[in-house]
Amino acid sequence: MDKVLIVDDDLALHKLLAVSLKKYSNDFKVLFAGNGREAIDILAQEKISLLVTDIKMPEVDGFALLSHMSENYPGIPCIVLTSYAVPGLEERMAQRSFQFLTKPVKPAVLAEMIIKGLKEGSSGGAFTGVSLPGLIQVIATEGKTCLLDIHVAGTKLGQMFFCEGELFDARYQGTSGEKAAVQLIAMDDVQVKQRKLPEEEIPRKINTGMQALILEAMRVKDEAGDQLTDEEKAQRKEENDLLERGKLFCQGLNFRKAQKPLLTLVKKNPENAQGWLWLSRTLTSMKQIHISLGKAYQLTPKEPEIAEETAKYKAAVKRNLQQVSRCPFCYAPVDPQAKECHFCKSYLVVNSDNLPLISTWTSEGQERILHRAIDRYEQVLSRELNPKVLFYAGLACLHLNDFDKVLQYHEQLQLYEGGAGSAYTPMLDRIISYIASKESTAEGEDESLRPVVEPQVESDSSGRKKILVVEDSPTTRKVIKMTLQSNGFLVVEAEDGVEALDKLDAEQPDLVLLDVMLPKLDGYGVLSVLKQKKEVKSVPVIMLTSKDSLRDRLKGKFSSANAYLTKPFKPEQLIKIVNKFL
Repeated sequence: MDKVLIVDDDLALHKLLAVSLKKYSNDFKVLFAGNGREAIDILAQEKISLLVTDIKMPEVDGFALLSHMSENYPGIPCIVLTSYAVPGLEERMAQRSFQFLTKPVKPAVLAEMIIKGLKEGSSGGAFTGVSLPGLIQVIATEGKTCLLDIHVAGTKLGQMFFCEGELFDARYQGTSGEKAAVQLIAMDDVQVKQRKLPEEEIPRKINTGMQALILEAMRVKDEAGDQLTDEEKAQRKEENDLLERGKLFCQGLNFRKAQKPLLTLVKKNPENAQGWLWLSRTLTSMKQIHISLGKAYQLTPKEPEIAEETAKYKAAVKRNLQQVSRCPFCYAPVDPQAKECHFCKSYLVVNSDNLPLISTWTSEGQERILHRAIDRYEQVLSRELNPKVLFYAGLACLHLNDFDKVLQYHEQLQLYEGGAGSAYTPMLDRIISYIASKESTAEGEDESLRPVVEPQVESDSSGRKKILVVEDSPTTRKVIKMTLQSNGFLVVEAEDGVEALDKLDAEQPDLVLLDVMLPKLDGYGVLSVLKQKKEVKSVPVIMLTSKDSLRDRLKGKFSSANAYLTKPFKPEQLIKIVNKFL
């Protein structure tokens, strides 16, 4: 059983979360600490799988605790949960791969993030800015069998292979064994991706103990540091900062803004291959791309990332492209009017012709590209609300047939303040309609609308109608919610019959969309209780069901429901019948 340690000096919050998270007891066990000092003691005694911590606490605060985690438990995911306002705090947490939640937070949201963190931790995980000596010592202590991919500034430079805690081999830019291991351990500010070892047998090339390798790496590192002047160290830091800024803009699909720091970088240091590589990804002229990518290739022709980028460029040359845009998933240069990326074969726009094809098949290579893109998008969304990234994150998930994630991303886009998501509305409508049809198992759209009664409903004080959606399928409920919200309705949700009755009393909706098949109490049971309550009996009810037999339609017709809507239904059908009563 995974153990989650929640660190906060608010004892009332302890009680609230203890009760609220009890329903997740089959997924994880919760332990509590009142400050960082208590947390450090618990970490030493218990095997903790994930940490949730506040920042402002007595004795040992959250910053000190997170530093302790990075040094001693780099493999444990961390979630920062705080109302402590510090400018740039969220950005700092994101850079160190800590998830960030602002109080007050709903327990369900926290639970979802905990479960996601536990899954990522169990299947491997990415760690940014970690102490590599600390991480490999943890692997040795726990006897782990795994593979570490080592990245610097977004470029994969090497790998380390562990079997039951022992380092068998390492690879770094053409070298392997102990020499490669020492070079990797000596690196600063690395990003580490932990994953399973490949199935093929890994021959042992390292017989030196872990401590001896670390000491040798520290010696190499000290010698290299001694050879740099303070001015050179400052210059290196400035270059790294410029590269990181350019990459962050590219990850957010803001290629024009990325050009300024990257151009500054290559002017300051024309020998920076990564600078030229990332600059090439921001350019729209094939001639300019040729120059920039050519510089990167001349500097490091054996670098795999540069070789892959060169292959993308050559594929674009074969299509006689002159001006290009970028594939949001793989960064390949593509025709600005392209509907599909010629390199990764992912669709870039959604229309009625290609929508049925998007989620039907993806190759293994395409899946890897899409998962990498989603990882980038998650990093961006941990720093900012970016409508373009939200759309393409949802589209990537649509390729992977993950409808729940599609709707999560696109609901955020739909609710984006200021109307920045309006350009995506036609494609969002098509996607929502498509998912609605896929989620239902029955047919029979011709007889889906069965109006019975048409009561008059008065507007609420806000002028927006409130609709209670009662549906046990999270995906279908999300589709309905997004459809209603995009048409100006307020939405309240319930996932079973008992919760629906509670929401009826608390929310006083203007209309109820009520599924027939519900846990705890079915739709007809809810309808019976509703019609006996004086306060809500006049509220119109539209029954939703995937059953379309004559018997079921008659049962709906002769019930006290106002209409009967059979799934699958198109979003426009739903809005048409809702507007009929409101």
